[in-house]
Amino acid sequence: MPKNRRYRLNLSLREADYLIARRVASDYGFDSACQLMTTLLRMFCRHVRTAERLRAEAEAEAYTDEADIEEAFQEFTRWQREPDGTVPKNRNHPRRECR
Repeated sequence: MPKNRRYRLNLSLREADYLIARRVASDYGFDSACQLMTTLLRMFCRHVRTAERLRAEAEAEAYTDEADIEEAFQEFTRWQREPDGTVPKNRNHPRRECR
């Protein structure tokens, strides 16, 4: 879509909503309720584009638990393949040991 092409959008608001929009526009320095609504719509569209881009990036990375599980098993298989004769140290307190 060419950048300079513009489209007209016709909005109909209830009177109560229009009066609020006009008051908010005046309070925040907009020339009219139309200018306020145009700005809000542009902000919303920018937010949607950003969310879609982030979603596409996340899908492209395609994180899966399977890769983490495979990596963990590979790490465990590299850990002490042959016993080296080391006896594990008893870390239990004598009073807490089962008898």
